[in-house]
Amino acid sequence: MPPKKKPVEKTPLSERMADRLNMEPGEAQEFIDADQDVQMKVFRGLENKNAKLRAQLKTEKAKREQAEHELESAEGRVDHMLATQDIVPAGELGTIKKHRGGEATAILCLSDWHAEETVDANSVNGLNEFNIDIADERIKRVFEKALYLLEFARNISTIKDLVVWLGGDLITGYIHDELVESNSLSPSEACLFVQDRVVTGIDHLKNHANVKGVTVVTNHGNHGRTTVKKRISTSHKNSYEWLMYNNLARMYRKDPLVKWKIAEGYLNYLDIQGHTVRFHHGDGMRYQGGVGGITVPVNKAIAQYDKQRRAAFDVFGHYHQFMENWRWICNGAIVGYNAYALEIKADIQPPTQSFIVVDKEYGKVMALPIFVDEPL
Repeated sequence: MPPKKKPVEKTPLSERMADRLNMEPGEAQEFIDADQDVQMKVFRGLENKNAKLRAQLKTEKAKREQAEHELESAEGRVDHMLATQDIVPAGELGTIKKHRGGEATAILCLSDWHAEETVDANSVNGLNEFNIDIADERIKRVFEKALYLLEFARNISTIKDLVVWLGGDLITGYIHDELVESNSLSPSEACLFVQDRVVTGIDHLKNHANVKGVTVVTNHGNHGRTTVKKRISTSHKNSYEWLMYNNLARMYRKDPLVKWKIAEGYLNYLDIQGHTVRFHHGDGMRYQGGVGGITVPVNKAIAQYDKQRRAAFDVFGHYHQFMENWRWICNGAIVGYNAYALEIKADIQPPTQSFIVVDKEYGKVMALPIFVDEPL
């Protein structure tokens, strides 16, 4: 007789269900004993869980494939870098030599000195201080630094002509009642003070700038007037500065190296290296604050001036801040930050004047502030 086969021990259904459904045996037995509705709910839950797991697996596979692709790309870049790091040829650059062929003219911009004005440091939150002695030192420093910048500019241009712009508000005057009390000098005394320093500066430039001549172009400002209210058509006739300019021109009338171009109206034009430059004090442009500063009203005013006579660029002051644009330069102030600058919300800047270079071929190629305060 063949041997009897041992009966195969079957694994209980609850254990098999627990293994298939990832349950505890007790939970599987409860599932077996449950009614059909409960079993269907469990099956649906398991299907949803499986669907989520399959989606998660698909996402993880995509991430792994992306990581493998990025790793492969990075390895390719490293291989490329290693393959080319030693084969870059060594190039040579030439040195720039001083440009002697072109012609250019330098412009020294002098405006808004307010020489006799007093600025109490407490009135501007300690940002500035100004009196007649400080004015004297700052004015001297302007002419000294102008010669330095002139030699600096000659590294790239041949400069044989110099223009000095006297742009107005060199004195403060008595246009406001408080100025009668606070100014260090009367308007007449202030004119003598400024006149002496302008003569000293022009003579210094004439003797040491190594130029063929000096052309002085002028504008009178809105401060140095004899009237309380500003005049329009007769403004020059009521200007201390216009009188001072004419007295200075008479002093140099026999000097062939110094020529004067004194404006009676608001605008003064001068041809510099074939480029028309328009000079004005700046008070003719209306600025009443704004996020963009003076830029928008200045551009609007220049567009109107160009309808009468187009200029390559404008030079003006009045706003006590240095700003440079392709079409214009706003000159700074010797007096520096004062109550006026605080009132019009001007940028807080150190006291400056300006130095410009006009090239015959390219026009305005340089515009730099001249810092006139004692270095800290």
